[in-house]
Amino acid sequence: MSDEEIVRARRALWDHRRLAVEHGAATALAALTCPDQHVPDRDLAAATTWHSYRPGNGEKVAVVLCDANTDALSLMDPAPNA
Repeated sequence: MSDEEIVRARRALWDHRRLAVEHGAATALAALTCPDQHVPDRDLAAATTWHSYRPGNGEKVAVVLCDANTDALSLMDPAPNA
């Protein structure tokens, strides 16, 4: 999973739920919500496809969110140019 996916998940939590979480907490959500990605394999000639986690039938998934190391200012949009 890329850093961009983690930042996207963190930003989505802020934009849609007003939850300010640290990047480590957003990693679990990113793993559940990122799209499948085609990733080149450096050790093999063939490329591989990375799949996000898909819960099984009847499986319940919980994501623990923490904000202990969060800089809330990093979630705020920059001020428009005056």
